[in-house]
Amino acid sequence: MSELDRLRCQLRVVNIEYSAFVRQKKEEAVCARMAELRAERRVLMAQIAVEREAAAMERAIEHTILIPLRSALHRKVASRPTHLPAIGRPSSSLRLSKSFSGKPL
Repeated sequence: MSELDRLRCQLRVVNIEYSAFVRQKKEEAVCARMAELRAERRVLMAQIAVEREAAAMERAIEHTILIPLRSALHRKVASRPTHLPAIGRPSSSLRLSKSFSGKPL
């Protein structure tokens, strides 16, 4: 689970608890807890915004730097010859004699 998913789940739990308090009668203890929940909601929403911004920056970096770099490397690799140069026949001095049996000594 990513950090952003974890923050969203935590915010959902806080929102559910906050909504339950809104439906109840407002007592002093409930008001104090609601204030705590409001503060926690603000912190979680700010953290989610930071995570989203970081993810957007990562995507921007990938699109402006990494993708052009990958395509440049791909063009460089694609421009290389795909076949090996032809190798001529071995010279007569390298030919095996007919008397060679091929058995180890």
